[in-house]
Amino acid sequence: MRPPTAPSLAPFELPLFPLRLVLFPGGRLPLQIFEPRYLAMVSDCLRDGRPFGIVMLRRGSEVQAPAAPEELAAEDGPDARRSPGLPFATVGCLAAIEDWDRAPDGLLRIACRGGARFRVLGGRGSVGVEPQDRAAPPRQREDGLWLATVRALPNDPPRALPAEPGARPQTHAEALAEDLGDRPLGPGPGSALAAVLHRLAARGQAPVTPPLRLDDAGWVANRWAELLPLPLQRKQRLMAEADPLARLAEVTTQLRGQGLVG
Repeated sequence: MRPPTAPSLAPFELPLFPLRLVLFPGGRLPLQIFEPRYLAMVSDCLRDGRPFGIVMLRRGSEVQAPAAPEELAAEDGPDARRSPGLPFATVGCLAAIEDWDRAPDGLLRIACRGGARFRVLGGRGSVGVEPQDRAAPPRQREDGLWLATVRALPNDPPRALPAEPGARPQTHAEALAEDLGDRPLGPGPGSALAAVLHRLAARGQAPVTPPLRLDDAGWVANRWAELLPLPLQRKQRLMAEADPLARLAEVTTQLRGQGLVG
């Protein structure tokens, strides 16, 4: 089945790439591909113009091992409908290949962009699963590639960034245009993110590419979740959080704890 063009459409089959990282919608991810199963997957995706799915690998290998209930809740939320036997989290992010080339050593290098989030369906032991979400469990091909039936999750609804104390409406644009030196990053997560991106750009680094949506709560929360040195399971929980304002609130708490915002 082809992936849907909107998150509300029917379940579809998706090749999965379990990794020890979390991809967020709108995030950019460079990868070097060398395993035959993933070389074949990338070739198929490029040929058909389809994405693949990035899912967080729980422990560092794809060996199936039951996870504790608290680990499952920490990854995908307390209402996760998933199998405890899978080696990866069951909320992931679509990865669209934007660019690729061959390195001198023969490795395939690809640049991906995070798209819609999705939930893996068909896990053993799931309870309360809606009839339309019943599916066969994820399976591995002979070459080891994981295939799963997934349902795309809704995109973040537009949510304005809460007003930042002492910040004027043009603060974000000004932060990108001026040299902030050693001054505080900003009174809130939006202006602080603008300041960080400005500083990184001055050093020739661009972890975030345009368009910049510095007034959108979900987008700002996602970018901070990528940049902050958070535990992997916490990043996964943030990515799986459906409410962009709740995601932003958790990120803001972390920023305040580190003295990065007022």
